[in-house]
Amino acid sequence: MKPLSRSLLSLTGLIAGLSCGAAWADGFAGAYAPSQWTLTELAAAPGSVDVSGAPSFIVLTSSNDGSDRASDTYYGVTAAAAGTVSFDWAYSSVDEPGMDSGGFFIGSTAGYYLLSYTSGESGHLSFDIAQGQQFGFNVYSKDSGWGPGVLTISNFSAPLAAAVPEPASYGLMLAGLVALGAWRRKTGA
Repeated sequence: MKPLSRSLLSLTGLIAGLSCGAAWADGFAGAYAPSQWTLTELAAAPGSVDVSGAPSFIVLTSSNDGSDRASDTYYGVTAAAAGTVSFDWAYSSVDEPGMDSGGFFIGSTAGYYLLSYTSGESGHLSFDIAQGQQFGFNVYSKDSGWGPGVLTISNFSAPLAAAVPEPASYGLMLAGLVALGAWRRKTGA
């Protein structure tokens, strides 16, 4: 194979690889904007989600209405593509340890994983997700009193469906290949 042909094949492969690569959402935006998420209450006392810090962060707060009833607040979304979800988390509460907690879920609210029930803990977490699978975050309170559990999620990143090039991009690439072919024919390369 001639050097020019190898170069052309390499360039074409590079362009194809770049246009089909995975994309990632950085922050709560696009497919993961707050409007795409669902707030679900699985107990009588409602918690809340503050999205005013989005796309940088969101804050889930358990109920603190003094009702002595459990509060179980879930905030979930459907994965736009398969890949890895990652985020930083920080948990706080003035209630006794174990009375409130923060966590996340994968698949359904039954697939719940505890992050913390002790105030002042924080960390970073990553997990794999399938396209179309549900995931999200949770705050829970046993008593809805003596101070809420507060879970802050930041540095959120999740997979997006790969962008499909617009027809004009394909047309431009085709025009370049035609011009290259015409040049090769003319020069006898």
